[in-house]
Amino acid sequence: MSASAVAHAYSYAHSSALVREDSKQRLQLATSGGVTEKLGEVTDAHPHFFQGALVQPAITARCLTALAKVVAARYTPTPQQLAAMKDPVVTSGGGYLRFEGFSGCGGVYGRLDLTRQSYDGLVTDQGTTNVDFNAPMRQALARIRDQDAVSLSVGADEVALTRNTEQTVEQKVKLPKRWLKGFTEVQAYLARMTPRYELPRNAAIRFLRTIPRSVPGATPIYVSTLASTLRFGSTPAKGAVVVRGIERLRLIEELIPLVQTLRIYAEPDGETSTWELDFGGQALTLTLSPENQRGFSGEGQVLADLATRLDPEVLDRTQRSLQWQSS
Repeated sequence: MSASAVAHAYSYAHSSALVREDSKQRLQLATSGGVTEKLGEVTDAHPHFFQGALVQPAITARCLTALAKVVAARYTPTPQQLAAMKDPVVTSGGGYLRFEGFSGCGGVYGRLDLTRQSYDGLVTDQGTTNVDFNAPMRQALARIRDQDAVSLSVGADEVALTRNTEQTVEQKVKLPKRWLKGFTEVQAYLARMTPRYELPRNAAIRFLRTIPRSVPGATPIYVSTLASTLRFGSTPAKGAVVVRGIERLRLIEELIPLVQTLRIYAEPDGETSTWELDFGGQALTLTLSPENQRGFSGEGQVLADLATRLDPEVLDRTQRSLQWQSS
């Protein structure tokens, strides 16, 4: 086994499948692992953490497709096992449902957050699992329309997304160490970011449709205002957000007509940025590393902070205030 990956064997209760129930369509997507505990006893080896109907199924499906493109993309040469990763991580808890993952090169972090506005249902427990976005699954997502009755359930053994009778199969995955590092490192960046720009629907669509094309990956593109209009430019500007590897923004291209609000966040130096497309009740975000040659996993910021700034009293107080929960 290569030093860059950790092997995890996942056990699935069944294969993913698309089935029809009465007049409704139901897509069952299998995931792996997990137990539910009640009064200290294991009561269900394959629980559901979330169950509900999607309020905007077509938008959710297109966002999941965009996230699958993020995970499948790579902008630098990478080992084969990293290029093959197509398994975003799914987390439920606190009323939210989150899908997230990294590009194969580790330089793009993508996240889809579903809030209570985007579903009619209930998050019943906390849990995290992985989902295989294979070709049949992406094809199924592409066929979902708003007139479809679409429901979603997420558990340790399955994610069920309503559609028709086709079948898709989950695959075992290898989880690269750089993903584990990347999830931690990207939070260090996000914690330093502040809001820079916010555009309503029409202005956001006009702006995003001007994403530059045919720009070499190392060439900086500057996002700044001119005469109160947000624009992409090639000339440095005070307070501008800097994007190297502008082609990475094309991962959201198919979502541009649907966006309700665009928010851009950046670090103080503007070199690392987060682009949030809000669709009302659900939002897709892309966080771009300072350069397309740099993956988040190699930054080492968190280890440096732990080595120099760890305060046991602050850590204990923080854990108690969060009731030892992850969010």
